[in-house]
Amino acid sequence: MDIRKLPDLTPAQVVALMDALLANADTLLTTALTVLEKGQVPLARSLAILGMEESGKAIAVHERRVEMTAAPDGEPFRCAALDQLWGSHHRKLEKVYDFLEEGAECEDALTQLAAVNKAINRGGYALVATGLHQCLTEEGPNSVDTKKLEKLFLALA
Repeated sequence: MDIRKLPDLTPAQVVALMDALLANADTLLTTALTVLEKGQVPLARSLAILGMEESGKAIAVHERRVEMTAAPDGEPFRCAALDQLWGSHHRKLEKVYDFLEEGAECEDALTQLAAVNKAINRGGYALVATGLHQCLTEEGPNSVDTKKLEKLFLALA
């Protein structure tokens, strides 16, 4: 089986996949913050990016679940868009960006994507924190643009 593509999934497997993706994202982002506190900036950044990618996959799975409500009976959950996303780091991160830019469009999406939003927020803070830590340790405190940093943190709020 190609690991860059989803297998055919039953509805129960789709729900389990969504739960697993959100749990993975949360674990990766929590671990990123922990290793950042220990000064391991490159590892923290990598873990944060992986957590964001898991969030992007969860967003895509949720969007496909919504599409499936209007799909004809018998249509498989797996589709070309998911296969393309699964194999692309850029597309997964783009899903996160689009989610943040557009926001959820209905109350159901808000409820189901609350965990994704939490994971994304953690990832954003972890990425900003790793960048700040790297600037301070490599270039010194005078290298940090406080206005720019303030804008980054406010954008996450």
